[in-house]
Amino acid sequence: MRRSDLGELAAFLAVAEERSFTRAAARLGTSQSALSHTVRALEERLEIRLLNRTTRSVAPTPAGERLIRSVGPRLEEIDAELRALGELRKKPAGAIRITTGELAAESTLLPALTKLLPRYPDIQVELTIERKGKQVPVKLSDVNIDGKKIALTVQLMTPQERSALLERIREPYESAAAANDAPAPARQG
Repeated sequence: MRRSDLGELAAFLAVAEERSFTRAAARLGTSQSALSHTVRALEERLEIRLLNRTTRSVAPTPAGERLIRSVGPRLEEIDAELRALGELRKKPAGAIRITTGELAAESTLLPALTKLLPRYPDIQVELTIERKGKQVPVKLSDVNIDGKKIALTVQLMTPQERSALLERIREPYESAAAANDAPAPARQG
């Protein structure tokens, strides 16, 4: 298949659908003369007439009807897929990893994510909050949309992970408290 084949087939289909070179040329953004030459080149290459032309109308021949039935749906599929690929380019997608402080997360980031994630469901956010020098992974549950009210649920780890974290956080405080409870060494003097 030559590169120009798709263009010629698309030109033919446009003329066949519009049943007019003038309307098809306007739809394709080309001149009526250029469109006529394109369709004529396709017919000459295939060595078969695809359109019956009169001064007042254009209609597909039986060979043209057959080509419309076989190629038309395939070109529509190609066109639809190309449009879908174009849409992917317009929509943000992928994983974002964010590490932030607790205050920034609560005051700015989570409200922003509440608005962002429903609009862009192809974005996955991995959030880590720094709390007292430790990094705490945060699980963002699915965004629940209830009418117009949107809620973003944040769960700080599983209960087991939370217990382990609390132990790690408690250790320095318990060590400091134990040191404060110990009797002061006797003064010599």
